[in-house]
Order: sequence, then C-alpha cells, then structure tokens
Amino acid sequence: MAKEADLEGEFAVFVAAQDELHRRRGVESVASPYDPSGLWASIQRHLLTHDGERSFVAEDDGLIVGFTAALVRNDCWFFSALFINPQYQS
Repeated sequence: MAKEADLEGEFAVFVAAQDELHRRRGVESVASPYDPSGLWASIQRHLLTHDGERSFVAEDDGLIVGFTAALVRNDCWFFSALFINPQYQS
C-alpha cells in the first residue's frame, strides 16, 4: 500500500506520464516542481487518509514506477488515479 512518504515519487511518475502524453500530442508540458503543501499532494494525502487501503505503488528496486488510488463513498467507487512511468509501460 502507498504511504505519505511515497508522494514525491508518485508525483515524479505523474509528471513523467503527463510529459509523455503532451509530447505525443505536440503540446507543451507545464509541470511544476513537487510541492508537498500544494494541491496535488493535498488530494493524494486526502485519498491516503480516507481510503489508504485502496492506494498502491509499484516499485522497481525501490524506485516508484507507478501508482493507483481509489475512493469509496457509500455505494460509489471512484477510480481516482492510475499512472505508470512511460519507461515501464507496455
């Protein structure tokens, strides 16, 4: 399962995946550096706090290469994130 200490590594995967998508579409990538008090981290932290048992990371020799998160409220299950570093996709 994912933990708060994984957030910076998860963010690196998120940025790598977004950059690759933007390159394929010919769009400039505008990723900001990781901000532990920023919106992205706050959202992920909320998911970990309230539904942490549905958040996972994939690692290769200690390096986070993918992550996923989901949120359940009552009878609604929301698949919030699935990002894989492009070098590990296929």
